[in-house]
Amino acid sequence: MSTLSNSQSAMLAQLISSYLNDETKVHGSLPFVMDALVTRCLLKDQEEESEQLSSVRRKWTIRLNSLIQSKQATARWTAIVLIKLTCEQSNSLLFAHIRSWTSQLLGVIAKPETSMIHKAAIETLSYLFTFTSSKPELQREITIPNLPRFNQILLSLCKNDLRPVVFSALKENIIHFPSQSRHIIDHCLKLCLSCLDGSGNFDKDTILAACQCLAVLHHTGGKISNSDQWEETLNRLVGTIHACLNRLFDTVDEELELGELSPSYPMTDLSPDPIESFPLITRRIQALNNAIATCLSSPTLNLVSVPVVQLVDLVCRIYNAFEGSLMREFKDKNEFTCLMMCLPTLHLSANKIVSALLLSSGCHLSRYTKLFSRIFIRLLNEYKTQRTMKISVYNNITLCLQQFGYGFGESIGKPLVASVLKDILVTEQKVTDMIPTEVKNKSMKRKRDALTNSDSLTAIGTSTQAPFDIQVAALESLQQLINCFGSSMDLQSRNTIDANVISRLLSMTQKTLGSTTENELLIKEKLYQCLLSSVMNPIEVQANVLPHAIRIFSAGINEQNHKLQTICKYGLNICDLIIHPRMPPIQSTMNTITTKINQAEQQNDKTMKSSVNTSTSSYPTTTDTITANISQKVDSTNSNISMPKPSYPATTSIVGQQFNGTNIQVAETIKQVTTNPSDIEQSVGASNGKLEQNDIEKTASKSMVTETIENVEQSITSTSSSIVLDEEVIEEKKLSTSEIKFDIDDEMNQDETEITMTTKQTDMNDKGGSIELNSSTATNQDKTISTSNTITIEDDSDGEYDVDMAIPDIDMTGPDTDEEEEY
Repeated sequence: MSTLSNSQSAMLAQLISSYLNDETKVHGSLPFVMDALVTRCLLKDQEEESEQLSSVRRKWTIRLNSLIQSKQATARWTAIVLIKLTCEQSNSLLFAHIRSWTSQLLGVIAKPETSMIHKAAIETLSYLFTFTSSKPELQREITIPNLPRFNQILLSLCKNDLRPVVFSALKENIIHFPSQSRHIIDHCLKLCLSCLDGSGNFDKDTILAACQCLAVLHHTGGKISNSDQWEETLNRLVGTIHACLNRLFDTVDEELELGELSPSYPMTDLSPDPIESFPLITRRIQALNNAIATCLSSPTLNLVSVPVVQLVDLVCRIYNAFEGSLMREFKDKNEFTCLMMCLPTLHLSANKIVSALLLSSGCHLSRYTKLFSRIFIRLLNEYKTQRTMKISVYNNITLCLQQFGYGFGESIGKPLVASVLKDILVTEQKVTDMIPTEVKNKSMKRKRDALTNSDSLTAIGTSTQAPFDIQVAALESLQQLINCFGSSMDLQSRNTIDANVISRLLSMTQKTLGSTTENELLIKEKLYQCLLSSVMNPIEVQANVLPHAIRIFSAGINEQNHKLQTICKYGLNICDLIIHPRMPPIQSTMNTITTKINQAEQQNDKTMKSSVNTSTSSYPTTTDTITANISQKVDSTNSNISMPKPSYPATTSIVGQQFNGTNIQVAETIKQVTTNPSDIEQSVGASNGKLEQNDIEKTASKSMVTETIENVEQSITSTSSSIVLDEEVIEEKKLSTSEIKFDIDDEMNQDETEITMTTKQTDMNDKGGSIELNSSTATNQDKTISTSNTITIEDDSDGEYDVDMAIPDIDMTGPDTDEEEEY
């Protein structure tokens, strides 16, 4: 730290001795001194400041104080500039010398000096007073005693070349110290209106500074009435413009009559001669419109209510006067003609109010969507060759498309597309052969009376197109139109837009690098953005422009301009996402394979336990469960070892269908028994025969399933040589396959049951009797499942009778096979 302080003190001492010593040459070294102070941070405050650096900084401030008292004007100006830079760099030096520097600078601006010195002193003082706005102690010691004097001096220095600086300083004082600036509000208002009345030819910076100062006068109204004061200022500006229009539109037959107008600000009187007064009125309306736009775009302390209706009525009154307007009877035609010459300027100033309204109010103006669309369409048709007016209209259309979206795009779509296509059209100039005409005189001598086409030959390769700024504004409007309304356009308009954009891009890419200007690069950037918007907003009935866009963006990556490269890379990414939509990757490892196999085994065990507790009437459900488990195990094994799936699920479905058929037949037999007791023996005998036949088919299906499992083992064995897996994993696959085979045989053996049906004769009561039908147990090795179905038939007759029905036992297991004996 000490080494750094020593180096900084040495540099600062070198600047004082070498560059600030001579008062006559100090201004020439000012750029180098300022660059060294800023880049090397020579005046920055440090935590541990050495004594050497402190002494050099003290010498620095002493030298500045001596320069500000110099007889050389350039030396005084240099000292004021360096004082401001010192205050910006070091807060400690600012606190130490703010009192002396404030008094010295106030003395400088109070004396007659050059405009350069006054400007530098006003800017430095404004910085010093603004610095004290958040520090109450400095306000009490510096601001309160000196600010009123500073404001009075500013009002007296409001000259032509100092007006922008004076208005900026007054604006800062009003914003940061409203209570201490309340007494100068009337004077500030008069100064602002003197710059806005059109009587003087002020530059744009002066008018803008006056509008900004006028827009902040409401800060002095207090926290309660500042919003009312802001609204009153805006209404008075509107009323002043209406008063000017009354004089300007005296010869025009206005269709609508406005009601009571707002009060206006006092302005200078106008000459009755329209030739003298109309230019002044035009400048006044233009300046007042700028003031309205500035008020709408400036921040306010509290919420304010914007008089939207009054502002819309104002711009509509201006727009209603156009070349097709009717002239009143018995009016001066020269005055009407002079008004027609002022209309473009008036319409351009009205566009500024519309822009400020759109930016401040936004979607709250949606009820005026159709009104704005009709106005802009008419302006596009009227000012086809007006460069500034057309750019302004395109910018307003872009703002409306951003704020209102689809509704505005639908109302202005077709005329906007037609206008844009005309503006971006490039017409190539073709050289035509000119045959010189020959005239024969009386002496029969041929003479040439026309020149050759040598001048046309030099124009080969040139083209005719609209100015680049009009094309840029038109393409921006087209891009916004495609974004909000492109998907709903008609087919012809959309095809025309895409064809023109693509052909223009292709023609521009064929040019060499040396012949491409900066304006053409800007147009090319907008064309790329329009193409990207077209890709992202397609229509259903149109062939997509995606293939063309991919080729154009791929070629655009090689552009020499970095911004164009960025746009083309972004466009390619969008096209790639449209063609190849992506999902998050799914990672499959050996652990997940083992987990899936274990889950399948656990689910199979649960199914086995639940099938034991079910009745014989649930055969179809048990069979379907077995089939699902077989399919799940085989499918999981096949997906994990990447082998073709066998065709055994179809076999298991056959087994399920056979069991379903068996149960349906048993149910039909029981139903026949209950409805016709006399035919019980015949029905049961037929059912027994069918069950035996179904048991034979079931045994055949079981053998088919067994063969399918063996085929699965063979397939696993044959494909295991082509799969690079660990030996332990392969053993687990084989074990799981053998377990599947064992589970299938076990399940099939459980389904082989014995079903016997017996009937017991019971005594019939006096009023009726009953027949009891029992479905006895079904056994499978050591486990027994018992079910009982009782069917009662009541007789309404009074006689007593006994029904003795013997139902033979039905063996549902079918004939024994050798496979059963093995298990």
